Amino acid sequence: RSAYLEKNYAAAVLFFKKLPPTTASHHFYLGVAALKQENPDFALAETQLLQARSLGQGWQEDAINWHLALAYLGQKRNAEAQEELGNIISVDRDNVAKAKLLLEKMK
Repeated sequence: RSAYLEKNYAAAVLFFKKLPPTTASHHFYLGVAALKQENPDFALAETQLLQARSLGQGWQEDAINWHLALAYLGQKRNAEAQEELGNIISVDRDNVAKAKLLLEKMK
């Protein structure tokens, strides 16, 4: 966890992978670390964030949607990214301005 807080995302990915994933937060932080490391693992990020969404039942919904959109963009899957950005805008919590800006840039 300290590696994540220190923004050493590659070390955080290795650490989180060693632990048995049981909670939405574990999957979330592993997904975000996979996305933010120097060489992003977009597929790992997607898998973990989808699992966090499944387990979280609304927990960190906006943050999960935002990071999923970035993971999809990294995989050149624009339609899925646009769907996640649309979810952020429709819920109207955090990241709305960033989601609108990114959607505009994608047009």
